Amino acid sequence: MGSNTTAANLILRKHIKDHGYADSKTLDLYFDCIKSDAPKTYKGTKFEGCILYKFTIGSGEIKYAQDPNGLADGYCRIGKAIPGLIGKKWLMTTDVKEKTLSPFWFKEGFIRVNVQKRTELHLEMWDKDLIKDDFIGSAIINLNEVTEYRPVDKYYTITDSKGKETGKVFLSIRIHKKFDY
Repeated sequence: MGSNTTAANLILRKHIKDHGYADSKTLDLYFDCIKSDAPKTYKGTKFEGCILYKFTIGSGEIKYAQDPNGLADGYCRIGKAIPGLIGKKWLMTTDVKEKTLSPFWFKEGFIRVNVQKRTELHLEMWDKDLIKDDFIGSAIINLNEVTEYRPVDKYYTITDSKGKETGKVFLSIRIHKKFDY
């Protein structure tokens, strides 16, 4: 909320508390303040060309046990590769699901992506350990598959660095908001 909206909310609450109602003049002032905070356009701002995606990381399947007990402590993360750097910037991480080869995370989150610069994100699955986490595998998420009228609900195949299938992760991806006006 912008500063005008915050101030308008406080004034309206105080008026209702003091008088027990809000008259039409007070409501008109309230709605004028709220409208003034709404952006007229996103052109020229850091949001221009961006899309806000809603991600839901559902369940997973780990094909090979990573721990001596025959199970794994799996978690996932979604990130973007940073040009010129070896690493990635992680935008979303699930909780660790301990002692299972069929983790269920149901983690929801929102990720803003400038699709003029980037159309892929990286999904990685890891096994949590005390000293060093074990890499289970990764997959590429192609954001061009997602449209306003065609969300993506599918299992992504997780492969290790040699291309061997090591698991699956169910992802739901929807466009939540486009910043194109």
